[in-house]
Amino acid sequence: MTVAAVAWNHLTPQAKARASALLKLNPNYAKWTTGVAAADRDRVAFLEAATFPDEMKDDPATYIKDGYTPSDPAAGDITGYADKHMHRGWHFINLPFSPDNTALKDPFGTNAVTQTRKALDILADATASDDAKSYSLTWVLHLVGDLHQPLHATNRLTQAIPGGDTGGNAQTACSDTRPKCGERDSLHGFWDGAVGNSTKVASLKILINRLPAASAADLQVTDPQAWAEESLELAKSVVYQPPVGDDKGPFKLTLGYRKAAGSLAEKRIGLAGERLAILLNARLS
Repeated sequence: MTVAAVAWNHLTPQAKARASALLKLNPNYAKWTTGVAAADRDRVAFLEAATFPDEMKDDPATYIKDGYTPSDPAAGDITGYADKHMHRGWHFINLPFSPDNTALKDPFGTNAVTQTRKALDILADATASDDAKSYSLTWVLHLVGDLHQPLHATNRLTQAIPGGDTGGNAQTACSDTRPKCGERDSLHGFWDGAVGNSTKVASLKILINRLPAASAADLQVTDPQAWAEESLELAKSVVYQPPVGDDKGPFKLTLGYRKAAGSLAEKRIGLAGERLAILLNARLS
């Protein structure tokens, strides 16, 4: 949602209008905008739309659990809102690496990179339906942010975890201010919330105001694969550093580690938002 909030501030009026019209086709639009002032409705819907792929995962009564590596050859097709699969495997790409020469595993062929590219192509396709464009827009809003989170692009394989940690999901970690880490305290989850998990508009405004501006050189990088490779390198240099070890933990994250995580997360969120705006301005203006 924060990435979308950054992007909204960089969209052209034409892109905002087109995005807003498309998002009115989303089945959750009324839920997102109920009680929202008319002047804020378009922006709020845009921010909320970035969470739609997660909303699908949280709604098993409506959406089908299709796993992370579905065998259906059509699992990567983007068709529109008639598709009731959760597509949990679209949220990441497990780029492998090993610090101790453990055998690597290639990422699944349908992943965050392939699906971001497909969704962007649909947004640029004059022959695609508005339903497909609206559905694709929600995924672009979500996946651009995911690809800038280092652990959405990483699978570290070690002798202790030879199958891979699936982006830190197999490792337990929490703040060293806590007496004990819980079973659900994953390293991945910590990084997902490295700058907090607030969805309140006021909190997002405060956060956005402190995000560093992206460099002109970084904004020239528009390929999702390149973003994923950036995230992989940052995982190696920042995420998988002490006190994080090679096994499943638990790891108590020190103040220094937590500060470094927050700083990197802010930089990546700001960069993702500005890159997202560039892509949408080119396709929706």
